[in-house]
Amino acid sequence: MAQTSTQTAQPVFRQGYLVNDGLLQSGMIRKLKQSYKSESIEDLRARYEKDGYLFMKGLLPRSDVLDCREAYFRFLSPSGVLQPNSVPVDGIFGPDNKDVNYPSIGAGPFDKEQINPGSFASLAEKAHTGDFYLEFSRHPALRDFVSRLKGWGDDTNIKIPKPTIKGDTLGQTLEDAFNKKAREGGMTEEERINAFNNMMSNGFLELGPIKFLQDNGGGRWLLTEYEAGDVVFHKPHMIHASTINKDPENRIRLGTDLRFVDSTRPHDTRWSAPFRLDDGL
Repeated sequence: MAQTSTQTAQPVFRQGYLVNDGLLQSGMIRKLKQSYKSESIEDLRARYEKDGYLFMKGLLPRSDVLDCREAYFRFLSPSGVLQPNSVPVDGIFGPDNKDVNYPSIGAGPFDKEQINPGSFASLAEKAHTGDFYLEFSRHPALRDFVSRLKGWGDDTNIKIPKPTIKGDTLGQTLEDAFNKKAREGGMTEEERINAFNNMMSNGFLELGPIKFLQDNGGGRWLLTEYEAGDVVFHKPHMIHASTINKDPENRIRLGTDLRFVDSTRPHDTRWSAPFRLDDGL
């Protein structure tokens, strides 16, 4: 059983939605549409095709999510990331910690001292092969929903990695433009599919979500305040970003990315291996 969080539920954002390059104004945002597993799969499938995503409320049991959260932070606790004597499931960031020693996982290359044995980054990498994580990634509620949504049945495989323009149109447009430039520049196939060639040196399209909107014709970012058990499914080219966590109680935001594929059809096998800090994905 998961430990019961000792923290009082409070709104995460009290001063607006902050990002790297400022405060998202009301004209830059829109709420994610909520969907529920009680709806017909036909309606959900149509919504996914139209919008490019599904925001499923409470798809996973809250207790299962908290079990995984507790196991994850207990695994990482030797790095010193947590506040001393705090409850692991709460994930309270130590008040005296320096952010440079606890980098965001998946946010690009790391300095040598950040990945020493026993460091936060090295333990976070190992966590992706921990039994608690693998079991969570194979949760029957996830696999069952995807198999019904996509009609793949038992051929559904899970790969463990890591704006309101309709669907993923903008992402596809950016990808097509890069591929054209890569071909004209003589890039090899291996160079072309490397995320750090397609994007910035840290794997991002842009560090500032506001600037990204300004540089790409406006639009809006879709957002919401997630709860344990919520899951977002989106098409491959959907562009996503993150707000700055300003939790008043210093709670760490924890999430994970999974890829689902039809195992009977060709797919990118690079995602079949466990996450590594240097995998270029």
